[in-house]
Amino acid sequence: INELEVALHVATAFEKGLSLPDAIQQASQGDVRCRASVPAIAKFVQNFGGGSQGFPLLHFLANFSKQFNATLLVGTELMSTLATLDFRQATCIFPMIRVACWACMLTSPRAQDGFSRILTVNDLPKLKSPGVIAQVIQAEEMLQAKTQTDMQVTDVLAASHKTIAMYTNKDHGAKVFELTDMTDDHATMTHKPLFHDQEEVHVPLQKLPTWKATKALMPMLCPEELAREGMTAKILLEERARSEVQLALHKAAERHHLDAQTIAFGQNPQGLLATKAIRKTIRLVPLGMVNKAKPTTKETKLLIEHGGHTWTIGPFRQNLQFEADSPACLIPFFWCKPTSEPSEVTMVYSTVVESGITIPCLENPAPLEPRQQLLFLAAHAEASEADHGEASGAAEPSEATPKAKAKNKAKAKEQSEPPSKKPKK
Repeated sequence: INELEVALHVATAFEKGLSLPDAIQQASQGDVRCRASVPAIAKFVQNFGGGSQGFPLLHFLANFSKQFNATLLVGTELMSTLATLDFRQATCIFPMIRVACWACMLTSPRAQDGFSRILTVNDLPKLKSPGVIAQVIQAEEMLQAKTQTDMQVTDVLAASHKTIAMYTNKDHGAKVFELTDMTDDHATMTHKPLFHDQEEVHVPLQKLPTWKATKALMPMLCPEELAREGMTAKILLEERARSEVQLALHKAAERHHLDAQTIAFGQNPQGLLATKAIRKTIRLVPLGMVNKAKPTTKETKLLIEHGGHTWTIGPFRQNLQFEADSPACLIPFFWCKPTSEPSEVTMVYSTVVESGITIPCLENPAPLEPRQQLLFLAAHAEASEADHGEASGAAEPSEATPKAKAKNKAKAKEQSEPPSKKPKK
């Protein structure tokens, strides 16, 4: 066992009323890696462990070591210096500074053969030098003030398994034991299997050093009620609803699929065009990634209500440069572009229902001519049209007017004619 584990055993001995020599003798038994340091460790515990009522500073070090998986040794000379250093201050023995030095050595990035090398025997006496002592006193006061506010003494017999260390012993294999009782002559270690009666082992105090602290925890069964709630957790229900929306999008996209002989993708500028005359109604489904809407999400057309939640749709990565081996895709909906001119509108927002889920889409309110670009009315223009429509009693702003349809038809026809047939100006 290492120096910190020896210190904990010494603290236990002191709490049971053992004298300093007896505590040293008991802690020296068993497989002790730092046997030569035991007297200095015992002196440190006696004077700087935080007092016999729980030795809070010592248990702070133990928890600190456990949290950072610190197992480095300090060494005999350094431990002796740490325990006996005289700061020559009548009103303070600097327990917090000593604990801080030990914690520093536990987590040292510099080590050799398992021993910390961040501090040396010559470093510690420098703390009492005239040029440094004022800062050391200030640091001690700050640490003590913080400790008095935050530090709690742990009752190891009443604490949960998450609070105190578990123990193992080579005579009991991989079983994990918890210290559940302590008397004047023995300690009681308890192991609790999942489906069998708990097992108690009475350990004579002189054999406690043969038990090693471990980070392993006691076997534990999840309570039935908690298991029932966990298997129908809220996050699982949300994920199911999200998956249902995603599947509905795929099904709707397959149902309203358009082939490459019907529409074309253009770039520079980017857009979607009809490759031939389209007399029937086509629908562009926003096949994309489904995510739960945040409370700050703005109201848009691409929102789906399902399962008690609002879902947003974001585009998959698009093959913008038309690369042959690109892993990206081409989703017509996201190539249909907005326009602020109502006369240019060829697509309007609508909805389709798939698997009971209402999905937004774009559809053509009128036939499309060859090479005609697919455009929908931009949101700001739609709002402006809505205001105008309310004042004048005009038709629905998202739908192209007969005059606009005729203009679009003539424009598309002009674009489709070869140059030789166009009238000369």
